[in-house]
Amino acid sequence: MAGRIQQAIPLYNNVLSHAPDTPPALMGLAQCLVQINQVDKGLQAAKKACVNARQHPEYIAVYAEILLATGRVDEARREAERVLAEKGDHIGALLT
Repeated sequence: MAGRIQQAIPLYNNVLSHAPDTPPALMGLAQCLVQINQVDKGLQAAKKACVNARQHPEYIAVYAEILLATGRVDEARREAERVLAEKGDHIGALLT
């Protein structure tokens, strides 16, 4: 699994070099970085994806999950509440 993640990171970076504000690529990169313990970089990418994709609360929910997984409970709660304010039945935010 780790090898596939390592292979995916340059692919995401390639996409982002051509279109730096692409939310799906940013979120994919974020999730890969978190899995290889580059949490701060992963959080930065996830946060940028959220800024650029306000109409997609699922990105904010994933960001909240990353925050929660890294022990940033208060921040995760705030982000989950933002998702619930936009989409009250979002399962990811409800579980966060």
